[in-house]
Amino acid sequence: MTFFRKQTSKDGMKFYRNLLNGACKDYMWGKNKRFNPIRVFNSPSINKYFTLKVEKHISSNHKVLDLGCGNGVFLAILASRCEKIVGIDISVDMLNDCSKTIERLGITNARLIKAASEKIPFPDNEFDVICLVDVIHHVEHVQESVLETHRVLKPGGKLLVFEPNKYNPLLALLCFLDRNEWGALRLGSKKRYRRLFEPLFNIYSMEYNGLLIGPDSVINCKIADFLNLPVVRNLLGWLNPKIFISMTKKSEALVL
Repeated sequence: MTFFRKQTSKDGMKFYRNLLNGACKDYMWGKNKRFNPIRVFNSPSINKYFTLKVEKHISSNHKVLDLGCGNGVFLAILASRCEKIVGIDISVDMLNDCSKTIERLGITNARLIKAASEKIPFPDNEFDVICLVDVIHHVEHVQESVLETHRVLKPGGKLLVFEPNKYNPLLALLCFLDRNEWGALRLGSKKRYRRLFEPLFNIYSMEYNGLLIGPDSVINCKIADFLNLPVVRNLLGWLNPKIFISMTKKSEALVL
């Protein structure tokens, strides 16, 4: 499908710059639907399929990296559960919006840095947890970025990744109907992500996940809840919109 065509980092930066500056019209996945922190905090989908999933991996004394933090809607959730958090993004526009989110919500333990995911400006073994939400498929230098997350993660540290599931027909339909998303996604599969991460990380969980960032209607949440019922999950779980992967850093890893 052409709307899943690969994009460059330059393409992605242009799209999000236009979105945040209002150059893209607000359709079903416009700025107010995807990047409103109040909507995110009140979203049953995000609470159930993001917050409850990640908080079990984070302690109050942890230093966390939100890599590809965007405008901070997930950084804000993570910040309340750790001692320190760093948000890194390649987009100045996103970081400016993230700064506003931090100020608006009174977050005091966050630091923001403009950097590329393949050149993280921190020493080795710096973070207890690294979280990436819808980042990998936007990254141009994927293997280099994965190597960097391994480098700056502490021994035994946790890497938490949420990525789109290309087998979900609803996600494909929404991307097709919303021209803001044409060409914005390069989706993967469990097999692809396992091949990408397994040389450097111990994968403890790789599961289909109901997180949907964007149209958060009651029916969408009901569908996700149905797909994740124990009696349904084994048969139809692959229809979920996301893949959630939890991993720990290998002390002796193979070089990609």
